[in-house]
Order: sequence, then structure tokens, then C-alpha cells
Amino acid sequence: MAGPSSEIPIILNPRARSTRAGKSVVLLRALSPRAKILETTAAGEARSLAATLAREGHPRIVVAGGDGTVNEVVNGLADAGLERGTALGILPSGTMNVFARELGVYEQKLPAIWSAIENSEPKPVDLWRADGHHFVQVAGVGLDANIIEHTSWDMKIRFGPLSYVIAGMRELKRFQDTVIVEADGQAPLEASVVLVGNGKRYGGPFKLFPNALLDDKLLDVIILEKHCFTSIARLVQGFALSRSYDGLKGIRYFQTTTMTVRSANGTAVPVEVDGDLSNATPVSFRLAPHPLPVLAPS
Repeated sequence: MAGPSSEIPIILNPRARSTRAGKSVVLLRALSPRAKILETTAAGEARSLAATLAREGHPRIVVAGGDGTVNEVVNGLADAGLERGTALGILPSGTMNVFARELGVYEQKLPAIWSAIENSEPKPVDLWRADGHHFVQVAGVGLDANIIEHTSWDMKIRFGPLSYVIAGMRELKRFQDTVIVEADGQAPLEASVVLVGNGKRYGGPFKLFPNALLDDKLLDVIILEKHCFTSIARLVQGFALSRSYDGLKGIRYFQTTTMTVRSANGTAVPVEVDGDLSNATPVSFRLAPHPLPVLAPS
């Protein structure tokens, strides 16, 4: 009978907007006898399932879903203890797949992805904590998280990535809160938007954090003092045109090892990690004690 050493569990979110996950599973069943499909039925189940599988001794676990499902599995592996060395593989699907793009997985065909999952040596990726919530790619405080809070599942199903743009246009006028950012090596800053990157990408293909590396033990942080159209236009100018934020009024870009964000007026301001709402201010960002082992094509 196949055991944890031979089986490779695939945690599948069947509610993912894209049909890519379902098609991949059909192909995988023909491609490898080691694939064991485990479908989730409720929010949070991917996390508990990943923790159980890691504790059972599975050296490799795969997630088929969007960034939200990936984040659940990452937190499940952290719950079980990353010192176990259980490695994560990703089959991209869902509304967003930012971490898969960062790893170079999104553009790969299934045979290459599965070959890496079965045969490659895991690569260590920095894992960060926003208080009790772990994340591998991005986090945000303020308008960014507020947009996610007001993007419904029905909108994601209907409009895909465009749903965040629709919600953003609406919340840009409504959102009023500001926060105080206290980061290692920086003077305290007041901001309306705080964007945090472990990798370069944010929101899909956009390389918002030009200096970010997945294994440098540094957080890349972008601060917008205001969230008006002018500030967002300057942000786009920085990452899309000049690849730098130097000299752009109202925008700060820096790297840090630790950071705390609190409300400027005592109101709880939303926080998101890897594209899903997590908690609210005050929140502290710290490096997790152990990196996350990840399986990806070279």
C-alpha cells in the first residue's frame, strides 16, 4: 500500500474560478500514480488538511487553487511545524496566482510543474508573519485590505481579477483611515496605504517591489501618504515606467526586518495577507523562525 513517502497529496479547491485546477487533476491522474486528490468543501479546510498531512509525514504536499488556498496550506504547514521540512508544490488556478507567477510556475505546462514537484530539491522561501497570520508573497494595510474586504466571492466568480478594480474604484472615495508605520531603520510615517512584499509581484504580473527577493530575509515596503488618483498614478509610474520610486512625491519605498502598523486615530484598519483579509491594526510583521520549502521548476 502506498504510504506518506510515495503519495503526493494534492489539496484542491473545487470552487476556484478557473477550470485549470480541474483539468490539471484529470491530466495528473493519467500522468502519475502518486497523485492523491483531496478536495476541500469549506473555507479553512485546506489549512487543517495541510497540517494533518504534514504531521502524518508527507514530505511533499501540493495545492491546486488561487492565492487564498495557497495561503491556507502555507499556514497549515506552519501549524504543523516547518522544521518537519514538508515541501510545498503549486498547481495554479483561481482568481489570482501571484505566488505561482513569482516562482515561475504559472507559465509552465503541467508536465514540467509535476516533474519539479516529484524530483526537484526544495528551495527555501522566507515566510513572514502578520501577528498570527503567515504569508509568502504580499500583505497590505489600509486601502489595499479595504478593497479586498469589499470584493465579494460573487464578484470574483463573475469578473475575475477585474473584480478588485471595480471594488477599488468604489472604495477609493469611501476609505478615510490612516495608519502610523514604525519600521526598523525608519522614522515613524503616517500613511493611507501600506503595501508589503516578500516577492516582487503584487496583484498578478505587476512587479511592484523591484528590489525584493524571496530569500533575503527582508520585507519590501511601499508607503502611500494619500490614496488619491494622483498617488496611484505616481505608483504606476514608479513600477511600470521608471522601475524606481525615487523622487516621487508622497511615496516611500524601503526594506526592513520588522514593522508595526497602528491606526492613527484608534479605528481598527483592515489587514490582508496573500490577498485575503486576515485581521486589523495594530499589527506587527516579523520573519518566521523557519523558511518554507518550495518545489518549482528551475
